[in-house]
Order: sequence, then structure tokens, then C-alpha cells
Amino acid sequence: QLLEEERVDIKKSLERLLATRTVIRRTLGLTKNPYLVVTAAPKDVSATAQMLGMSDSPSFLWDDNPKLREDPQVVSIPPFVSLPHEAARDLEDWLTTTLPPSELDEYLVEFMLGADERDRVLHRDGNGGTKYVIPRCDSIAPWPLPPALRDTRSDGGDSPVTPVTSGSRSLDSEDE
Repeated sequence: QLLEEERVDIKKSLERLLATRTVIRRTLGLTKNPYLVVTAAPKDVSATAQMLGMSDSPSFLWDDNPKLREDPQVVSIPPFVSLPHEAARDLEDWLTTTLPPSELDEYLVEFMLGADERDRVLHRDGNGGTKYVIPRCDSIAPWPLPPALRDTRSDGGDSPVTPVTSGSRSLDSEDE
């Protein structure tokens, strides 16, 4: 039996996951949502592909978990921890408008303020209030292609799953 607080946490986690799937679909210009797989077991790309009715070759997982680096179906990527300056400002503005920090539940504020410094996106401002601060970077490097697919890209473009943020587009991206 789950406590009400645990139910809310699970519901919110799934809502974030579904929102992320929608962002991926829109960013990559897909016509349908990509498959979403949630598992409590260790990641197994072949088993997941087969469960989805797909061939396990070629199937790949782009992941920043160093424990998975030796798996030939995992393409290691750096952790996604910051956004280019313009995208970070856009996200801060959107968050402030959509979810004003002053209206957040105090329990949530304390939870968010307790995050590790590298993961914290809510900070106290000089007036005792809170504000969103998204970590920034100059650019996001294209995600690498797995070795099995590197030779199939005759145009020299970047990976079709390279994150695209406002103000920058992948060479392979089509206009929205």
C-alpha cells in the first residue's frame, strides 16, 4: 500500500516522463511519440527491443551511466546538465511564467533547494524569495553515432538524436 505522498510522487514522475517524450517528439520532428520504457530492472537494450517487437540489431541506448559503457548497444554521452545561454533564459522565463516560484508549495521549495548544487534549478534570491537558475553552457555537442551506424552517414551530419535547443538547430533538423 502506497502512502498518498508516494502516489503523488509517482504520478508527478510519470507526468514529467510523458512531457519529456512529447518534447523529444517535437524536437526530432517525429510524427508519433517514441516508445517509452520504464523499468526497475537493469537496462537491457536487446530485451527492450524485442519486447517492443523490434529487432535488437541495430538498437541502441544513448546513456550517461558510466556502468553501461562496455555494453556494445549503449552509446555513452556526457550528462545533460546545462543549456546554451538563450535556451536557459527561455526556460527560466517559461518556468517563472508557468510555475511562479512564489506559488510553489513550501515543501517542494525546500525539496528543490536541497538538491545537489549541480542539480539545483531553484535558488534563493537576495530578497529571501526564490528564482529559477538553469545551468548554462556555450553549446551542446552532437551526440555520437554508434560505431555500427557511423559509416552509414554519407552526408557527414550529426546524429539524428542530437539535442536541439532554441536558437540552435541540428544540421539534420527540419524546420518546424
